[in-house]
Amino acid sequence: MKFRILLMSITVCLLTIVLLFSIQKVNKLNILFLTGNDTFDSSALNSFKQSLEANINVTMRKLSQYPQLEDYDAIYLDPNLSHSPELNAKLDDLIHYVREGGNLYLENIFYQDFPKRVPLCIAI
Repeated sequence: MKFRILLMSITVCLLTIVLLFSIQKVNKLNILFLTGNDTFDSSALNSFKQSLEANINVTMRKLSQYPQLEDYDAIYLDPNLSHSPELNAKLDDLIHYVREGGNLYLENIFYQDFPKRVPLCIAI
């Protein structure tokens, strides 16, 4: 009886190991590039698109027309949005996105746009 239990335990462990190694994980990174108008920092956008990291999907949208933020792993704000009324209108949504675990990449120019009480928003 003990032998059967031991044999079944070993079999279950081996099957679990085989399943874990046979499942292929696909790393995918969805980046949302938010702009304010028709002028934007094309060098930043091209840097994301030409990244050596595989499976990066970069979507560019105007800040006034952005989709569900939760669908993206990271958001990059175009520096031209700094001190803009569009950014002020969406500030609470962006802060909520970060507090829920989202990644928001900010240039130093955004330092004064975001409240200092939000420690999760770090300017780079």
